[in-house]
Amino acid sequence: MIMKRWNIFYVLIIALAMIFASACDEDKGKDEDILNGETRTSFDVKQGTIHYNNNTVLVFDDYGKKLRLESYSENVNVPDGIVIEDGTTSYSLSPVQKVAVSTGIMNLSASFLFYDGKYSGFQHLGLSKTEKTIAGKSCTTYTWTVENVHYEYSGWKGIVIAAKGGDDVFTATSISEVAPAAGSFSVPDDYRIITY
Repeated sequence: MIMKRWNIFYVLIIALAMIFASACDEDKGKDEDILNGETRTSFDVKQGTIHYNNNTVLVFDDYGKKLRLESYSENVNVPDGIVIEDGTTSYSLSPVQKVAVSTGIMNLSASFLFYDGKYSGFQHLGLSKTEKTIAGKSCTTYTWTVENVHYEYSGWKGIVIAAKGGDDVFTATSISEVAPAAGSFSVPDDYRIITY
C-alpha cells in the first residue's frame, strides 16, 4: 500500500532524521541540541499542501496535528493509499476496497516528514549547512559525503522538503499554504472502518 511506495525514501529519511534528532527553531535561528532524544511533532506553518516528486501529496492543518498523506501511481485521479491523522486517531485507507484501518497511533505514518534538522554535534561527518530554494521556499539544507556517497537533507518550517542519498532523490515539487478542503481529515461515510 502507501508504505511500499516510500520504502527507499522512508529508510533514507528516518536515517537522516536520527542523525538530526534535535530541536528546531528556524524562525529564531537557534541551534539547540536536544539531550533527551525528543523529536519534533509539529510544523511551523499552520496549513498547507505539498506535492513530492514520487507522486505523493501531504495535506496538513493545525501545524501538522492533522495530516493526510496520499500516494498515487499511474492513475493520478485515484490514490493507491491514503493515511489520515485527524488529531486523535490514525487511519490507513484503501480507496479501491473502501476500507479504513484504525490503529489509534498518531504520527507514525508521516513521522518521517517532521524535520528536526539542526547541526547537533556530528562534525565528524563533515556536515555543511546551507540555505537552498526548493519549490519556491527557502530551506535549511545539510550536506555531507560518506564513502563517496553524497547526502542532502532539507527542511522548511519543520517539514522534510527534500532528501538525497546517492541516486535516490525525494523532493517537493510544489508547496501551497492554502487551507485544506473540508473533510480532508475524515474517513468518508462509505468506508468500512476496522479498528485494531
